[in-house]
Amino acid sequence: MIKPVKYEDLYERLKTKLTGLNPGENFLSVRDIMAHHDVSQATVTKALEPLLAEKLLEKRRGVGMYVTDEVLKYRQTAPPVIALAMPLWPARAFQMIENEFIRFSKEGIYLDEIIHFDWHENVICKLPPKKIDGLIVIPAADNIRVEHIQAMDKLNVPYVILGQQVKELPVSAVYDDGAYTGALAADYLTRLGHKKLMLMISEPRVEVIEDRIKGFKNCCCSQGIAVTEIDCKVKNGENPIVQAYSTAKKLLAAGMPDFTGIYVLSEEPCLGLYKALYEQGIRIPEDISIIGTDNIANSEYYYPGLTTVETSQEEMLQAAVAIVKNKIAEPDRPVMKKRIESRLIIRHSAMKCTR
Repeated sequence: MIKPVKYEDLYERLKTKLTGLNPGENFLSVRDIMAHHDVSQATVTKALEPLLAEKLLEKRRGVGMYVTDEVLKYRQTAPPVIALAMPLWPARAFQMIENEFIRFSKEGIYLDEIIHFDWHENVICKLPPKKIDGLIVIPAADNIRVEHIQAMDKLNVPYVILGQQVKELPVSAVYDDGAYTGALAADYLTRLGHKKLMLMISEPRVEVIEDRIKGFKNCCCSQGIAVTEIDCKVKNGENPIVQAYSTAKKLLAAGMPDFTGIYVLSEEPCLGLYKALYEQGIRIPEDISIIGTDNIANSEYYYPGLTTVETSQEEMLQAAVAIVKNKIAEPDRPVMKKRIESRLIIRHSAMKCTR
C-alpha cells in the first residue's frame, strides 16, 4: 500500500522545486500538483498556504501562480538574509538604525529584512514566514531576563542583542559603555566650571540608562559635586519629549532652579526641555548648559546646537552584522560581547559657568 503524502512533505517538495525556478515563471496548477503527487485538493491547498505566506508564490487571478523574487534568497550564492527586529514605536533613534541597516544591505553584504514586534514582548518571540538566516535584536525598554533569551533561542536563528550588554546572560551583544558615556558628560560640564548639576532621567531605567546614571554620578562624586536627579518617569511606549517638557515645566514653575548644568540621558527629550526653558525665559547656554546623549540626526539643528555624547550607530551595526554572519558560517562560535566607545560632540548648548 502506498503511504499517503502529508501536506508537510508536499510543502517541502514544492519548495525545493520552487527555489530552483526563476522569478516570473509560471508554477504548476493545483490540478497538476494533484496528479503529479497523487494527493487530494485539500492536501495541495494546505501545502500551498505557507508558500504563499512566505511570498515564494503569487496568485494572479485568472492566470495561475507565479514564482516571485523571494526564491533568489535560496540560491547558494545569495548573501545571508539578516533581519533587524525592533519594538514597534516611533523613536527617532530606531528610525536612524533602520535606515543605516538598509543602507548597509545595499552594499551586498547581506539581504535585509525589517521586523517590528510588540514592545510588550520585550524581545522578538516569533519570526514571520520568510527566509531569515540571522537576527539583530533591539530589545524593548525592559531589561532582558532569562525567559527572554529562552524565547529567542527557540527561534533557532543566530542572533545578537544591539544596545544592551546583557551582563549576566550568555548572549552575544553589541553595546555602548553607558558608564563611560555618563562620565564623559560629567567631565565636560565640570571642566566648564559647573558645580551644581541636574541629571534628567528621560528614559525607562534599563541597563544602559542605569549605567549612564552611575557613570555621571560617580564622576561628579569624585570631584565633590552633588547631583540632583529629576526622573521624568517615562514608561515603555510613552513620548519622552512630552514627559520631559511637563516635568521641566513643573520644576521651573517654582522659580529659577539652583543648578547651572543639565545632563539628559537621551536626546529627543531635550526638545521638551528646550521648550520649557524658553517659555520661562531661561537662556541656553547663558543661564543653563545642556548635554544630551545619542546624537540623533537633527540635534545639530536645535537652537542652540546640542552638545551630546555619541555612540556611532554605524559602528554598532557593523559589529552586530559581523557577529551574526560569523555565527551563521560557524554555529558553534562562542558568545561575543563587543563594546563600542562613545565620544563627545561639542556644539553650542554648553558653555563655561558664569554663576
